[in-house]
Amino acid sequence: MLGVSCDILEEDISGHTARVIAPTNGAELPPGEVTFRWEAVEGASGYALRVVTPSFAEAGRIVADTLLAADTLGLARSYGCRLTLEAGRYEWTVAAFNAGYETRSATLQLTVATEPEPEVPEESDNPESVEP
Repeated sequence: MLGVSCDILEEDISGHTARVIAPTNGAELPPGEVTFRWEAVEGASGYALRVVTPSFAEAGRIVADTLLAADTLGLARSYGCRLTLEAGRYEWTVAAFNAGYETRSATLQLTVATEPEPEVPEESDNPESVEP
């Protein structure tokens, strides 16, 4: 009798780094849509983007925990995801993975600024300053 054993062999990507393109660490952005971008990792079959609000009192709130499938032909050079964020502080990281291995980017921080209050013209108590 002949015994046969077959395994799926995945490339070890744990020595690679998921390199972030944007937003950069410490970025301050206006409220609204934020585009997260990173370079493709050779041998990855997917990516996990995680965005959280940091909190010292608790574990923070998960804003996004998103999985993206990688381009199976290996033609994509970068990946991205758009999220709408409100004013506040955020931390984010992206992980590249395949069936056997994973690698992560550094944890980056970003701040979404509050929208400035619209300026209200001052009212004058002086009736002479009013134009007819």
